Amino acid sequence: MNVKRESRAKKRAVSGVLSGLLLFSMLFSVGTGFFLFVSSGESQYSHALSNRATNLQSQLAESLAIAPTLGANNHLVFTATNSGGLAANMTDVFVVDPGGVTHTYGVGFGSNTTPALPGGVTPQKTSVSYDTGLTVVAGTYAIKVITHRGNAFTATYPPAPTNYASSAGSDQLRLLDGFPHRRPLLLQMGPADRDQLDNTGELRRELQRRPLRS
Repeated sequence: MNVKRESRAKKRAVSGVLSGLLLFSMLFSVGTGFFLFVSSGESQYSHALSNRATNLQSQLAESLAIAPTLGANNHLVFTATNSGGLAANMTDVFVVDPGGVTHTYGVGFGSNTTPALPGGVTPQKTSVSYDTGLTVVAGTYAIKVITHRGNAFTATYPPAPTNYASSAGSDQLRLLDGFPHRRPLLLQMGPADRDQLDNTGELRRELQRRPLRS
């Protein structure tokens, strides 16, 4: 009887040890798996942040000047000049015609330009001419070019005039509003000198509406 009791006690002891080892191995496996999962997640997150920072830097370094013009068969065509430090790849183009209709070209759309997009342009170079196939009519066309980095560059046809004279006139009007200490300089000017300074007539009209006072 004593032998049987000792045998049963030994079996119970061995079973307890085996259960403890099994429990430890399970906890170790779960803990190791969780640690690897967290480490992998942190690594992927850091990698994603690094890629995002790189992409943002690339976007900031990308710069295109879009130049629409009248091409063969009276079609609207455009070129892109890369003034940035990285090669650019144009993927899509949106054109809004004078009637307000949006025309789409490039990757993911049923229509495309000639030659077909996507199209690249190297730094400090001008791309080939892209034909939209649109026959130009009276009015203004708005063009938006999308690159593979997600940047958008716009232009209009006919190009919006740069009125340097008007800009100069605006600067001259600031003499009246923003710089009171310069009023004596205008007071000393004769009409001929003022006309020479203000070839747009804006300053003259403003002076008639709001005369200078010393």
